[in-house]
Amino acid sequence: MFGRFKTPPMTGALRGLWLAATIGLSPALLGCADLRQVTSLDPGGVDPNSAIAREAVAASRSRPRMPHFADIPKAPKDIIPAPAVKTDVGVLVGERRALNGRIARLPTTPSDTEQFIARASGPLLAKGLTPPPPDQAERTTDFADVTRASVQPPPDPSAPQAPTPPSTGQSEPPHR
Repeated sequence: MFGRFKTPPMTGALRGLWLAATIGLSPALLGCADLRQVTSLDPGGVDPNSAIAREAVAASRSRPRMPHFADIPKAPKDIIPAPAVKTDVGVLVGERRALNGRIARLPTTPSDTEQFIARASGPLLAKGLTPPPPDQAERTTDFADVTRASVQPPPDPSAPQAPTPPSTGQSEPPHR
């Protein structure tokens, strides 16, 4: 694209005029911009009404020590080398793939409940065990109600205690 661009032929006088115009107009065009201010990353002045104005000015004027490459600490000696980490990652990826393969071979969840119950209870019936009856929950609840009714609650600790019977005078052997 730029190879095809042809400039008009310049004579010596025209070339001198063009050069003088470029050099003369450049400062005029760039004179309104301070190059340090345009390229600076400084956020600008500090508001003197700010509560931290004094500290901000002091911090902006301070020149802390710049770090050097010598300040970087040496690498620790107990780091596992990269080839060993790569090997361990390869082992873990292989184990994950094997596990995913085993999971994929598992049978799917049955959708027929009766067929599932028959297959699951088959080994129990072969051992002579019988499944609980359908009303087992109701029978358990009835048993709990009867047991709860037959048990006396403990005495109220704030109630007055009945007097203890007098001793017969015979000592009882200590309980061990």
